[in-house]
Amino acid sequence: MTATTLAAGPVHELVGRQEERASGRLAVRSPVEQFTYRELVRSAHDLSRRLTALSPRPEAPVGVCLPPGPRFVAATLAVLESGGAALPIDPGTPPDRVESILASARATTCLTDGDGGGGRPASPSPAAEPMVVSRRGQWVAQMREAQLVCPLAPGDTMLHAAAFGTPDAVMEMFWPLCAGATVVAHEATDPMSRLLACQRIRATVMVLPVDGLGEFMDFQRDHGLLPPPWLRLVVCTGGPPSDLLGRRFAQQIGRHGCRLHSVAAPRAGEGVPGR
Repeated sequence: MTATTLAAGPVHELVGRQEERASGRLAVRSPVEQFTYRELVRSAHDLSRRLTALSPRPEAPVGVCLPPGPRFVAATLAVLESGGAALPIDPGTPPDRVESILASARATTCLTDGDGGGGRPASPSPAAEPMVVSRRGQWVAQMREAQLVCPLAPGDTMLHAAAFGTPDAVMEMFWPLCAGATVVAHEATDPMSRLLACQRIRATVMVLPVDGLGEFMDFQRDHGLLPPPWLRLVVCTGGPPSDLLGRRFAQQIGRHGCRLHSVAAPRAGEGVPGR
């Protein structure tokens, strides 16, 4: 496992370079499907050509109303490759709200899977406005900074469990892919489901909001559970942990060989072109 800094270039090109290096490596999976890097890049490229044929204006927002997972990632990469900016929309969002979001962003195209979004309610998001994922968004620079602070590498598996459409979710989904790692989308929100998911997928990297780190460690301590032996890195978003949390982590989890790092995530709306 060799970690490197992220090369220059847009996100879809960085992911494409990983496909050139190891096309058969698993890129992204969810509980229902998975894509290798070859499948991901080809799917994104095919969809990008169809989007380009629609002749959208440069960095025009394109709705991506798909659940977190391989198709969502492929669609977002396709939008970026075609020169647009992706507007993630929770597929459980009511249709009238989806129309309102698209109209507000002046998006004339929305990518869906045609099945009505699975029928689940939309997850509450702390974002004041939708996150628009553009080539020039600040999230790209902060993703590169995160790779410098805590490098990911081929062989790593990251558990993705951030709230849909938030800046943290964007970071968690594309950072590992640009580094050649694997990302697993999972609706794990409480400490027990996070720990079980981490064990089941053999995650080497787990991302937690800083306000959820203490709750996670409380659950682990109260149930007498040890961290999975392959977990090498816990990444906190939303600000650095307090000194007390840092000491608790070192005593409870760090002594088993796992490290704690904090990375910044872009604020909602920072990816919007022209803002």
